[in-house]
Amino acid sequence: MLDLIDANPFGMLVSSGPKGPVVDHLPFVLDRARDCLLGHIARANPLAAELTDGQPMLAVFQGPAHYISPAWYASKASDSRVVPTWNYQAVHVRGLLRLVQEPDAVLALLERLTASQELPLHGPAHWRVADAPADYIAMLRKHILAFELPLSELQGRWKLSQGEQAADRDSTVQGLRALASPAALALAEQMQAPV
Repeated sequence: MLDLIDANPFGMLVSSGPKGPVVDHLPFVLDRARDCLLGHIARANPLAAELTDGQPMLAVFQGPAHYISPAWYASKASDSRVVPTWNYQAVHVRGLLRLVQEPDAVLALLERLTASQELPLHGPAHWRVADAPADYIAMLRKHILAFELPLSELQGRWKLSQGEQAADRDSTVQGLRALASPAALALAEQMQAPV
């Protein structure tokens, strides 16, 4: 589950507001050493007005997902009782929100969020928060709300045709590979990964 979050760090943050559920889509960083997610949102974001320390939150992350055609099932030739479905991977994280207010802690969180995306793109020569003027970053920092979400509860959902016959799983993987789209290929790879 943690590997899925690391590989798919753009998730949904869900809270319960006075008008009902509130959802926003945000990048996160998984801090494995401290068992928490790190993130931030703009203070102008309507969700920011809803967030308080200790508030129960849900973060949702999705891995590869794709429609599964019954036409791919090898067993279809001998038994027409097949229907379409979706295969997917998802992780739900529940925890009590902690707002990060201290300026140096907010800056450290922003640096970590930036490095998590910049390092894979550019290596050691990646863009850093310190590359922007300090007064500009100080001004922007006032307009964001940084937070941590401890990993109090993790729930993984993996639907990868694991309940199907081996021949149907294999033919589904072949069907996905034939599509050759990034989503189909990623899901086919996950279906063949050892459990």
